[in-house]
Amino acid sequence: MTKDMTTGKIMPMLVQFTVPLVLGNLFQLTYNAVDSIIVGHFVGKEALAAVMIGVINGKIKRVPLAECAGKLKMVSPKDQLVKAAKQIGISFGD
Repeated sequence: MTKDMTTGKIMPMLVQFTVPLVLGNLFQLTYNAVDSIIVGHFVGKEALAAVMIGVINGKIKRVPLAECAGKLKMVSPKDQLVKAAKQIGISFGD
């Protein structure tokens, strides 16, 4: 279904596009809050502040920052994961 957004009243069209965005943001906020409460209560506050996502043996996994803090791993800029990350817009500081 296509809509001509160049004609008609602005406010109903603006509301129509805004409501799903606001609802999506509220769901994301709720998910993050509940996740933080669960991790902080059952795992500990150290785990809450120190988790990142990493690729281990080709699988995406949660990695505690304590396991990788201070460690350096060099990856070739021609590596497939680096190319894919650059294609989707993840910056590596270069």
